[in-house]
Amino acid sequence: MLALKYITCENITKVQSTEKLSLYKKFPPKDKNDFPCPADLQEDLNWGTIQNIGGQKARIAGFLKGNTFYLVYLDKDHRFWISKPRNT
Repeated sequence: MLALKYITCENITKVQSTEKLSLYKKFPPKDKNDFPCPADLQEDLNWGTIQNIGGQKARIAGFLKGNTFYLVYLDKDHRFWISKPRNT
């Protein structure tokens, strides 16, 4: 809840610079993602994640439209945009 409060109180550019919010420009490809794109949403929206909401893995996935980030998925295991672990 603290991450959501922070994001709603700050300018979107500042939030992105703190690495709390990462935007990917479109929905992740199927080989990098365990979630389907909801049928009533477009894949070419400005999809992204809010990180550090409860440990390193947990995040919220959604999309940015205007200055509003719409929450779509709670991603407790970092499966929205799967990436290789760093420094391994």
